[in-house]
Parts: sequence; C-alpha cells; structure tokens
Amino acid sequence: MDCPDWEAKDKSCYMGYDPGACCPREMCHQSTEKACNYNGSSYKIGQIILTEDPCKNCVCTENGPHCKKVNCLTGIYAPQIREGCLPIYGEKGCCLSQMHCEEIEGAEPVSTGVENTDHLCEYRGVYYEKGATAALPTESGVECKCVVPPDFTCLRKSRY
Repeated sequence: MDCPDWEAKDKSCYMGYDPGACCPREMCHQSTEKACNYNGSSYKIGQIILTEDPCKNCVCTENGPHCKKVNCLTGIYAPQIREGCLPIYGEKGCCLSQMHCEEIEGAEPVSTGVENTDHLCEYRGVYYEKGATAALPTESGVECKCVVPPDFTCLRKSRY
C-alpha cells in the first residue's frame, strides 16, 4: 500500500497513526493533551510505541497504549503449507520468514510400523520422535526441532 503523505503539511503538527491504520495521518494535538507512558518513555498520541515483544504493535491513543498482535500474512505461504513444507521463523520474530520444502538432515526417523503417531512429528511421510533436531542442508543457521507434534518448529538463529 502506498501512503499519500509521510510529512505533516502544517509544521505545528506531526504524522501519527490511528490504531490499526497502515498509513499515518496529520495529527495536531496540543502539547497539553494526555500522552502515553510506556516503560519509562513518553509518546505523543498516534506515535508508534516500541516494545520488546516483536509480536505486538502498539500505538499511543487518547486512552493510553493500544496494542494488538502482529498480522503475519501467512496466507501468502498457503500453497507451501498445503504441500507440507516447513515454516522458518526468525529467532526473535513471531512471523514466518520463509518456507523449506526440501529434505532435512540429522534427525533419526522412527522405524516404520508405528500405530499411534500422535506424539511424533511428521515431515514428507517420515515420522520423528519428540525432541528430534534436524538441519536444513540448503539453509545455514536454521535449526528445526520436534517440540509440539505433529510439526517441526524451525528457527533461524541470529548471527550476532
């Protein structure tokens, strides 16, 4: 989405956000109006509040901080999810950043013939024990682990 304006036309105003808005709008609140305090910092009404939670977007409103969970737009990955690909998440992010649809390495498959697979992770028709760790040969710095069956959880480790 292209936003029409990024700078306030009136120099006594500033660009701020309404809760849930994609684009900022010109805000001309008086300096005496209530602002938000969050973790020791003050914010003007409409200003984005920086939080330590990457899964939460907050904006200062007249009623205080207004926060909501980040919309991750996972629908763009729907075809790969239906194919059974593995979602890869950033280490400090809450949204998946890419998908892995190729082979995995390092995890020991469970022998065939298991009747109850509720406690196992499955990838491409192969089952793995809870706690199994796999690497992705084409993705360095990514670790996949069977934490909550039936799917592996893959995290890209930060390089810092």
